[in-house]
Amino acid sequence: IVKAKKGDAWIEAGGQQITAERSGAVWHITAPLQTAADDAAFDEILTRVSNARISTFVHEIPTAANMDEMGLATGDEFVHLSLQIGEDKEEKHLFLGAKQDQGDHFAFDSGRKPIFVIDSTVVRYLVKSLDDLRDRQPFERLKEGVQGIDLVVAGETRFRAQRDSTGIGWLLTYPLDRQANDWRLNDLLTALAQLRVEDFVADAEDILSLNVVDYGFASPQLRMVLHMGAGESVFVEVVESQGAVYARRADVPAIFAVPQQSLQDLSPTLDEVSTLV
Repeated sequence: IVKAKKGDAWIEAGGQQITAERSGAVWHITAPLQTAADDAAFDEILTRVSNARISTFVHEIPTAANMDEMGLATGDEFVHLSLQIGEDKEEKHLFLGAKQDQGDHFAFDSGRKPIFVIDSTVVRYLVKSLDDLRDRQPFERLKEGVQGIDLVVAGETRFRAQRDSTGIGWLLTYPLDRQANDWRLNDLLTALAQLRVEDFVADAEDILSLNVVDYGFASPQLRMVLHMGAGESVFVEVVESQGAVYARRADVPAIFAVPQQSLQDLSPTLDEVSTLV
C-alpha cells in the first residue's frame, strides 16, 4: 500500500498526533514530547504497511461524497499515517476511515486513486498510543559503553569499579582490599539493561521542570553512577515510595514505574561483587 522503509513518520489516531524521526536504525519520538522510541514498534508499523494487501476495492475514482461516506474526508480519518521518505523527504499518506465488519477499515493511499478495504491485522499495528511507541527499556543502550560503576545504597557508597586494561574484566577502586567478581558486575549491567518500564508516570519538558520530590527521589534508596568515558557520566536512581518502585535517569525528564524487585536486582552486596584479596 505505502512502500516505505526509510525516513520520518507521524501517526494520528483518535485525535492524538505522534511524530517520530529515525537516524540510522534508531527512532526518536519528537512530539507530543521528546523521548526515546521503541525501535521495533516503529519498524513493525513500516513492515506491516509495506506488506499489507488490499482486501477489496470499493471506489476506483472516488468523489468527495464517497470520501465523506467512507470516513475519509479531511479531519474525519480514524488514522492518518504520514511518511517522509529518503533524503528529499518525499511524503506518503495512508488514511483509514470508517470501520467495517471484523475490524476492517476503508482506506485511501495518497499515491493511488481507489478507496479500498484494509484488514484488521494491519489496522491494529497503526492504532498505537504514545506509551505503546515509547522505549520501555530506557537503560538498555547504556550497557556497552560503561567504563565504571559507582553504587550508592541508602546514602552509602557500596563499591566503585572500573574496567581493567582488557576492557572486559573489572577492578575495584573502592574498597581497595577487594578483588572484583567480573561475572557479577557484568550481570548487574545486564539487569539494568533489561529493566523494563511498567508505566510512564511523569514527564516534563526538561529536567528542572520534572517533579521528582513527590516520587521519593529527594532521598533515593539507590543511586548508580555509570562512567561512560571521556568524562561523561549517567546517573540512575531507584526508589520505593508509597508501595511502588520508580526509576529515572538524571539526564532524562521522565519517571518510570518498574517491577518491585528492581531495587534488589540492582543493589548487589559487596560480597556478591567481590572477594577479599
